[in-house]
Amino acid sequence: MHKPVFSTVALLVLLAAVEGSYGATADRIVAIVGGEPIMRSDIDRFAGRRIKMAPRVFKQTLQSLISERLLVQAADREGIRAKITDQEVDEEVEWLARRENVTLEQLRGKLSELGFSVESHRKLIGDKLAQRKLIDQKIGSLGTVTPEEVSKYYKTHLDEFRQPERRHVRMISVFFNKFKVGTAALARAEAKKQINEITAKLKQGKEMKHLAVDYAETGDDKAASGGDWGWVTKEGVLLPALAEKAFAMKVGEISGRIATELGFHVIKVEELEAEHIRRFESITVKAPEPGQPDEVVEGAQVEIRRKLTLKRREAFRKDYVNRLWQKTCVELF
Repeated sequence: MHKPVFSTVALLVLLAAVEGSYGATADRIVAIVGGEPIMRSDIDRFAGRRIKMAPRVFKQTLQSLISERLLVQAADREGIRAKITDQEVDEEVEWLARRENVTLEQLRGKLSELGFSVESHRKLIGDKLAQRKLIDQKIGSLGTVTPEEVSKYYKTHLDEFRQPERRHVRMISVFFNKFKVGTAALARAEAKKQINEITAKLKQGKEMKHLAVDYAETGDDKAASGGDWGWVTKEGVLLPALAEKAFAMKVGEISGRIATELGFHVIKVEELEAEHIRRFESITVKAPEPGQPDEVVEGAQVEIRRKLTLKRREAFRKDYVNRLWQKTCVELF
């Protein structure tokens, strides 16, 4: 699976931070790292163009910029930066566009509106790729998390993997604002009439998923998909009154009319999963229908390995930057 370098939001912030180095007019030098200046305008842009900045934020931002510059310079010395290909940069640009659900032209337009050139955009991505490859090369086997470490973390942090009770809920809602009848009382009466009609059909044996579609409003994606709300927890997405009712029902049971401040609702609990500790291993669940793909349920070990790897990588990066800082002429003004 493609591993992104950074999100588009981070891209825009970082682009702003380095734009001064690519030709923007700077106000004054705040640091020189290995002969390369970092400008006050870089600091302001990196921090989101704040007018006023607390000393602590200024210091943290400057340190981040210095770290970035040190890593890129190290990647240059190792010959890594020069080996970043246009194809690699293109793939990152395309991934960012897909991530934000925009075309390449729309992505460039967003950058252009903020005053960033295509060239500086591509250079920044190349720099980030080079930093990642540099750390990959330097950390080597030190970044490997062993199965024993993963297993030990799981056994000593079981509470992190405790899953609350959840229920698979299907629901039909009739909202008061659906009825444009002049007064709130009249709208409530119309909504009540319609929900009673729906509950009557359910008692006659009509399928809830079909009724949800029949009574769906334009733009109501939940209703259009048969009223399927998927798996929910008691403290999750449902309104309190709905959650209270759903978690008091039996599997297969259909509620009567439930009133909330938004409208009237009827709920069906299709499945129940009791509170449990998330399993360690990943499992494959066979598809219910022939021809459908099997579902891989990710075990806790995958998340733990990812978490420990990231933690180790960040610790290594911090230590490596500190060593680069000690060996590089860094002047602060």
